[in-house]
Amino acid sequence: KIKTYKRQVEEAEEIAAINLAKFR
Repeated sequence: KIKTYKRQVEEAEEIAAINLAKFR
């Protein structure tokens, strides 16, 4: 479960970075 959580966090960070790039 910890691995899945870590993976979700990484994916969320990636999505946030993409959204920030779009916002700019």
